[in-house]
Amino acid sequence: MRQVASLNPDYTATYQMLGTVLANAGDLAGAQQAWGDGIEVADRTGAWKARQHMRALLAGIAGADEAPGPD
Repeated sequence: MRQVASLNPDYTATYQMLGTVLANAGDLAGAQQAWGDGIEVADRTGAWKARQHMRALLAGIAGADEAPGPD
């Protein structure tokens, strides 16, 4: 998917999917980076719905970091 982003850097769905794959693999920092990059692309291209979605995904990760752990 990183290759797709390099071939078509304005395709916001690539960043959404890449972030999801990285998050599912446990690479939360990588997911945050992918979604952050995607938000920048969405801002530049006017893809407001994609921006909303990636912001929600980022907020979900931030919320998971704040969730209490098992006792």
